[in-house]
Amino acid sequence: MDYLLKPIVFQRFFQAATKAFQQFVQRNKSTQEPVANDTMLFVRQGDAFVKISWTDILYAESMQNYTKLHFKERTLTIHQTMLALEEALPDSHFFRIHKSYLVNVNHIDIISGGRVYIREQELPISRTKEKSFSKTWFLRSSLAVNRAYSI
Repeated sequence: MDYLLKPIVFQRFFQAATKAFQQFVQRNKSTQEPVANDTMLFVRQGDAFVKISWTDILYAESMQNYTKLHFKERTLTIHQTMLALEEALPDSHFFRIHKSYLVNVNHIDIISGGRVYIREQELPISRTKEKSFSKTWFLRSSLAVNRAYSI
């Protein structure tokens, strides 16, 4: 947990509240995925909350207490940690390939040599994540192919 000393500075209060919220989310994380039709998500940008569609996110890049969301046409910097964002997004569509990168697997173009390419952007796969990413990626791909042939 965290504590605050008087006089309370807003930035320190916000940091403690964010930390408490992340711990609450971690403890109460549901094992259920979000409803497939529910693709909208509110993220904090500055003093406002912006509504985005998580299906449009190409990848997310961590920047300490901020996260940069990369879309096809724009980039959005939000005041949310990568961990909090990862908790809010469905595991079936997003994979943490590196401590600094979370990718939407539906937008991956190429996987080669410990790298992922999304729209000509090269992202590293960490050595610790490489094996689990390969297993998860190829398992999903083979299940998709099997479903396509069984129809």
